[in-house]
Amino acid sequence: MVIPSYLHFVRLGNAGGKPFRIYSTTGTVLATNSKSITTVSGGPQYVGSSTTTYQTIFLQTNTGEEITISFKDFEFTCREGSSLTVLYIHTPGRLLPFCGYNHQTHKTEIHRGSIRQALFPKRTMRICQFGAACIPLSVGFKEGGETLLGTLVGAPIIFFVSWLVFWVPLWFVSLFRSWFMPSKVNLERLTRDNAD
Repeated sequence: MVIPSYLHFVRLGNAGGKPFRIYSTTGTVLATNSKSITTVSGGPQYVGSSTTTYQTIFLQTNTGEEITISFKDFEFTCREGSSLTVLYIHTPGRLLPFCGYNHQTHKTEIHRGSIRQALFPKRTMRICQFGAACIPLSVGFKEGGETLLGTLVGAPIIFFVSWLVFWVPLWFVSLFRSWFMPSKVNLERLTRDNAD
């Protein structure tokens, strides 16, 4: 993944065995957009709903580039003309904004969901899934053709079930890793010190 030119390297880190890098950019808010989408689902005896919020911040960096910063299920407090420093977490294949400092309000806001998403052990998840799906395939090949069709049908089912079984513990791993991120006090210092 190529790091955009408007981002400046801040520091290296390691959270529970997963290395990451932190980058920053500072600029002026040109505009913000927020929207909420409510999904209603259910049946004859149950009706449920969930709401997802999206925020897009249009920022002109101090280098003159206009960028967009998007958040899901998180709203950063800012308005047009605010000066912001935004921190990004970079892991292999991911570059996500996770912390911002508003220079007018002197307030730091942290999006822990982005941290957990960046630190989720995707590779371990895929290895566990494929390993679990290969078990019935190997049994089917050993016992001959009569169980082969059953194992070919069963492998995708086991793949999905293994996703359910392994996702929960690995989500807790990413939660544990997010606790090793710098504390809010250190992030406030990082955002103030790395304002362009």
